[in-house]
Amino acid sequence: MILIHIFFLAAPFMSTTTARSLIYAVEKWLWPETTCIANGAEEDGAMPRKARRQRQDTFDFLYLWLTGYDVQAELGVNHRLRMNPLWSNLDTRVMEARSELEVRGKCFYPEERKEEKFVLTLMGDPGPGDFSHTVADIQQHDAHGAPRYRTYRGCPVPVFECPKGVAILRRERHVDTWNACMHVPENYISDCLVVLSTKAARYIYIHEHIVEKERWINSFSIQSNDPTE
Repeated sequence: MILIHIFFLAAPFMSTTTARSLIYAVEKWLWPETTCIANGAEEDGAMPRKARRQRQDTFDFLYLWLTGYDVQAELGVNHRLRMNPLWSNLDTRVMEARSELEVRGKCFYPEERKEEKFVLTLMGDPGPGDFSHTVADIQQHDAHGAPRYRTYRGCPVPVFECPKGVAILRRERHVDTWNACMHVPENYISDCLVVLSTKAARYIYIHEHIVEKERWINSFSIQSNDPTE
């Protein structure tokens, strides 16, 4: 706990990069990978199982110059109703309003990713979607349907499958860009537009989660302050 107190006392004097790195280190110390079944954890008291290759997870920080953006807001009759007159889902909305924000950036950190281009599309959803989920929704269950727990430092903790990220990053080699599509709450797009309208937003920050050969966006932000400071 002393380490946590030192961190919060020193946080105001740290750069954003240093603070983010320390937060990640503290998280790994407080909640190690043994709480997540995806990282090869075994429940206490369980019979030993045959060793299996652990999933290789790494994280990286990407800092981009914001090079441009486009926004679109539309409404109308749900086009899927006319495409499929035999639509059976009675919860489908008849009228539809959608918003979409595309932001573009060019990486300047780290050095080995410099000049790489990114196109990130944010699709506004009327409902909260995955953003309403709690840890209970991703907790593992045993063969009888009971929630799974393990003992860590004398306390029961849930065994859960942590999401890989908000959206997967895919490289379009024919145009030499990284692309991702994120489904977000509609009010988040409004927040982004407020930041962009100030003309002060110049940077995009991406916390990248690399799982084997896949690259995921663990977190994302549009900001006016230099993320390297």
